[in-house]
Amino acid sequence: MMSVTERIRQSLLALHMARALETLDHTLGRLEKGEISAIEAIDDLLAEELNLREGRR
Repeated sequence: MMSVTERIRQSLLALHMARALETLDHTLGRLEKGEISAIEAIDDLLAEELNLREGRR
């Protein structure tokens, strides 16, 4: 059975969210240390991806 983290990785791949995938481990590490909340982790991943895409324009 696939772990939640692995399912997230697969979803990010399927959605072509390469930057979010690259930063996932770092973001999860910050979450596990209590540095950020779950909603902040989601925001961080989306912001990283959005910044990359806007930078390409």
